[in-house]
Amino acid sequence: MVRVHLGRFFRNMKAAKIGTDQIRAYIAMRQQPHTRIYGKQKREYGPASNGTINRELALPRRAFNLGRMPTPPKVSAAPFIPMLAENNARKGFSSMTRT
Repeated sequence: MVRVHLGRFFRNMKAAKIGTDQIRAYIAMRQQPHTRIYGKQKREYGPASNGTINRELALPRRAFNLGRMPTPPKVSAAPFIPMLAENNARKGFSSMTRT
């Protein structure tokens, strides 16, 4: 699913045109609820969690970093990709240990 969301948003953009503003626009888009139509069915989806968005943005972050490594670099500079705060601590977790 990561490529679906990233692909729809960044489909016609070249790497040189992707900057922090476009990344922030992607984050804002993913934080909005949306509707998709599959045939005759209409499905409602809530906003993506911060953790999901962070995992999705790991792909372009890694791609830009790999593009900077070769000589000469494939990209001149990698944009700043902000990380969102995650609140995913487990609650009610008990360890099952033998005694």
